[in-house]
Order: sequence, then structure tokens, then C-alpha cells
Amino acid sequence: MTSKPPIDLLATVARFGRNLAKDEAWLARLTSPVVRVDGARPIAELVEQLCADVARLPG
Repeated sequence: MTSKPPIDLLATVARFGRNLAKDEAWLARLTSPVVRVDGARPIAELVEQLCADVARLPG
């Protein structure tokens, strides 16, 4: 069973993309790594990118 993300995250994600400047400012404030995913790319490329990004994470 997986846990649900915090409600504030869900609310933020629901509004994401409606104001690029605010979205970028919000991302800049995060202390965790951010992975940017281009949904227009093929799934296989996205999986490859995400695996490479995860492999570079510390710890």
C-alpha cells in the first residue's frame, strides 16, 4: 500500500502550468533535486532519462 502525497502538494500540482513564472519560482525554492520531464518525448526516452537522473542522486 502506498502513502498519499500531502494535500498541499496535490493542490500545487493541480495549478501547475497556469503561471510559468510562479511555477519556476516555486521550483527554485525546493531544496530537493528537480527532474524536468518533457511529456512530448517517447516513453522509452523518458524512462532512460529518469534512470540516469536517479543514478546521479547522492546517497
